[in-house]
Amino acid sequence: MKHTIQAGDTGFFYPAGNGIEPGQRAEAEVIHVWSDTCVNLRTAEGFTPTSVLVWPAGREDKAPTGYYFVPHAKQAATSDDAIEQEILAKGLTAPRITPADIEANIASESYFTASDGVCGASAGKPGASILPEYVTAPGLPLTLLTFCVLVLRNGFTVTGESACASPENFDADVGRKIARANAVNKVWPLMGYALRNKLAGG
Repeated sequence: MKHTIQAGDTGFFYPAGNGIEPGQRAEAEVIHVWSDTCVNLRTAEGFTPTSVLVWPAGREDKAPTGYYFVPHAKQAATSDDAIEQEILAKGLTAPRITPADIEANIASESYFTASDGVCGASAGKPGASILPEYVTAPGLPLTLLTFCVLVLRNGFTVTGESACASPENFDADVGRKIARANAVNKVWPLMGYALRNKLAGG
């Protein structure tokens, strides 16, 4: 029998006992499923409580006193690869654009921050000056905005951006990944239009 709760699901464990504050909770993972209302857990602290009551999210105010587990809401798989697998599983075989088509249509990719762009545009120009907000010191606004430029096989370009609100969270690799994903999202409708035009005999 396939249960709604699965091993590997995560959520919050609300323990009970002496010294436990009301409402105290710990991140936990399901390691065994007895039923949809009873599981074994592993907490981040290494505690492995057994036969824990599963309680529905949003009803914690009506939960018993301690020793229960509230699973995190499961998110539907929406990545390009996950959707591609669903399409294949359903046997949808008419002409379409796939993630592999998108990647094959990218001839090159380049990355830079807004600060890189401003400094590059000003370099070598007599009398050019860079305002304080353009200075390349880490944490200043233009160092937190990352661009990705994709050049497609036909020479057309698309861009993606990633802006970081908190300087402390800035990571160059993460910024590039997000900027690239945003650029790729712009390629889908372009290739979809081209395919539809071809199918329509245009």
